[in-house]
Amino acid sequence: MGLADESAFHPGGMSGKQTFTPFSQVSTAPSSPSMKFRLDDASAPCSPASTALPGSPVAEFSLPELDEFEDLVPVAARRPRHERRARASEAVRKCREALKSPLLHMRSLLFLDIDGVLNVGVSDGQSSKPVAISQENLEMLAMMGTAKHGAAQALSFACSQKADGDLTYAELCKGAGDFVDAFVGRLAKIIQAAGPSTTVVLTSTWRLPQHAVKLASLERAIATKLKRNFTFKVRTPADEQEGPEGRLRGIERFLREHCERNVDNVECLRILVLEDFHIHPMGSWSCNGKLMACTEDVEMFLADCLPKHTDSSVKLIHTYDEWKTKDGCVQAGSGLTLRHFNDAMQFLDAKVTRSIRAQSM
Repeated sequence: MGLADESAFHPGGMSGKQTFTPFSQVSTAPSSPSMKFRLDDASAPCSPASTALPGSPVAEFSLPELDEFEDLVPVAARRPRHERRARASEAVRKCREALKSPLLHMRSLLFLDIDGVLNVGVSDGQSSKPVAISQENLEMLAMMGTAKHGAAQALSFACSQKADGDLTYAELCKGAGDFVDAFVGRLAKIIQAAGPSTTVVLTSTWRLPQHAVKLASLERAIATKLKRNFTFKVRTPADEQEGPEGRLRGIERFLREHCERNVDNVECLRILVLEDFHIHPMGSWSCNGKLMACTEDVEMFLADCLPKHTDSSVKLIHTYDEWKTKDGCVQAGSGLTLRHFNDAMQFLDAKVTRSIRAQSM
């Protein structure tokens, strides 16, 4: 069976007898004026008229003098008032610094293909459709013995190639149906690493109505790995041109429209693309007249379509592999192998996120 079209009151030290004042003797008089802080200001204490950090929530709160609560605390556990104030001020400072962090305003877009990313498809360069390394096809290969030709021969060759360490593609895909469980688990980890402000954008032809059943099955599998509900709510337009150029243009179009709709929320944008581009190698196709000779060309192409004010970082994980044989070339949408998974996770590490646009200026 061939692939579907890709197509997470420190009380202090207490010693001696704990003596508490009876509740009835606790003063209920109003406390002395409180110290007001706003997390968006650069100094504390400050007035409520401070200017908010653009794009960040404003948090204003008070630190009471604690006079009416002081007698409730065991004598041995009380801290000097100046120490309590110093600790509170330090906490406010840390919160303020966190609000200044650009990571707080980071938005991530994860563009996801399925065929060739969450499964493995093999092509001999001549057959009209790639063939999946699935349990069904592995069983068919076993029945065929050595009499293999064309797509079957290419599939058999790809199955024997190393995928993850000592694991061959056949071993990695054993038991697979429409998708490989190991790849789905890796995708879930990537989604988690990308953070809560991440939008997963489906680019695969699985977004089309005829693939709704198997897409629903994949959504359930991803939800199980994430341990939360998951659905593909966002998708690129369905009217894209067939082929790698059409796929890249579809992603470009989505990015432009997304930035126009969310102009105030794209100051810091991280873009991760998981694609095999219809099992096409880099250097074999162009987009808008420009040869896409390497993954960096695709990354720059997408970065260039973003607004000038956007601090962007773009990464393409091209899940493609090929092998030369005596009969020609065997090509594969190689799936989310460990190498590709590690590349994606490194990109999502905030310490190594880089601005492509800043480097190109």
